[in-house]
Amino acid sequence: MRTKRGAIGFSLVALLMVLAVPAALAGGYSVGVGGGLGAPMSDFKDAFNSGWTGAGQADYGVTPMIGVGVDLGYHTWKASDAQIAFLLTGAPSGTTLEDKLTAFQYGVHVTGTPPMVGPIHPYGQVGAAMYSLKDAITSSDATLAGDVSKSLFGWNAGAGVDFTMMPTMSFGVVGQFHDVNSKTDFGSNATWFAVNAKLTFHIPLAK
Repeated sequence: MRTKRGAIGFSLVALLMVLAVPAALAGGYSVGVGGGLGAPMSDFKDAFNSGWTGAGQADYGVTPMIGVGVDLGYHTWKASDAQIAFLLTGAPSGTTLEDKLTAFQYGVHVTGTPPMVGPIHPYGQVGAAMYSLKDAITSSDATLAGDVSKSLFGWNAGAGVDFTMMPTMSFGVVGQFHDVNSKTDFGSNATWFAVNAKLTFHIPLAK
């Protein structure tokens, strides 16, 4: 049921993007890249330590306050000591093991920016995405090694603030909550909070 709701949400946001493109083209577009920290939450933090994240997105300005866009993200975490100990239960003494989880995100989003005058521009963002998850285990014991991969729907929401350094460039910080219903396939839902530093290039279109 939750996967179905995610698919519906993804489709609605994608439809909004398609409908908004003609207006968006009149307002210019922007491209942003960034990276930072991804901190697991809830049950997810019991199995994995904080990791790092990288992201990129492209946006069209529908109006001065509303934008739509597409985004890509890469997130990675290593297993906690407790998770490693659990996976090694029953293994011979001296067995080594490493557990790494990665998530590749590709989705769509809508942003809202309140009207403000000056170089500081706060905004909110909500989106839907596909998350390709891969849990890879390497071990000195071949019977423990292996990997599990699955692409699942998820959603994300957050807020950020940009500081305009020049008309075509801004620097900012954005925090986003991600939620992927992965419990059936990976033992717990992948939920984490990412904080990224972000550099954005603004390209206004000719009138």
